[in-house]
Amino acid sequence: MDQSQFGQAVGQFERLPQQQWQQQSFVSERMAKMDDAFQQFMQESISTQKSIEASFKRMEMQIGHLIERLEDFGVDTDVNPREECQAIITRSEETLDEKR
Repeated sequence: MDQSQFGQAVGQFERLPQQQWQQQSFVSERMAKMDDAFQQFMQESISTQKSIEASFKRMEMQIGHLIERLEDFGVDTDVNPREECQAIITRSEETLDEKR
């Protein structure tokens, strides 16, 4: 190995640590950006989950109120109200007697 080849080999080894340092710096920056993005994602996910839970609670309350109203209506239906029916009016305003 002559002097110039030896110098080139030494030059390659001298540059290696700087390249490694630059790569480590790049990797560190990318990791920091990924960590920030992950933290933001987690915060948004938690916020969305809380919003969904609140919506479910409101829906449960609304369904409960509807059930209460239905109970207030009462379910006392007549089995056969036909006996009280005197006449039927059709869409064409024609009146039909039950006796027909």
